[in-house]
Amino acid sequence: MVLLMKNRIYAVAAAVTLIVLSGSIFLTSCGPSLNRQTFARKDCLDCHTKFEQKYFSMKNVHPVAKEKKCESCHLRHGIVPKLILKGIGNQVCYACHSQEKLGLTKAHIHSVLKDGQCSLCHNSHASQYDHLLTAQGADLCFQCYPMEQFDMKVVHKRLQTG
Repeated sequence: MVLLMKNRIYAVAAAVTLIVLSGSIFLTSCGPSLNRQTFARKDCLDCHTKFEQKYFSMKNVHPVAKEKKCESCHLRHGIVPKLILKGIGNQVCYACHSQEKLGLTKAHIHSVLKDGQCSLCHNSHASQYDHLLTAQGADLCFQCYPMEQFDMKVVHKRLQTG
């Protein structure tokens, strides 16, 4: 009886060994590959090539854009392109530009600044004009205001000086 038990143990051990060996042979020869694919993190400009062509050749490039620190203002996205800013309106700008330095603590503030729309006058990436303005002189004002309102006998001093 002891001999019969030993034979059964040997038989079970041999069967388990055979199963393990055949399984490992299958996995290494004709089975599916177990290598994991790794995904490399891309730089923003790897995909946004037109951005680089458009802005990096301009006279004034915002330092954050020039240093390719897109994630200072934008959230990273995946394959589906999305324009996701880290804040609403001027909040993105205030992360680096203090409201005091911009003059937002003064008594009289231009309504565009109060309403939080820096991007109406400034391009946040680059511009051909100083201070990243979208236009120069009075042309900047006429992007929002009709020129006819200012074509009068008495002209605002700021418009006379450009």
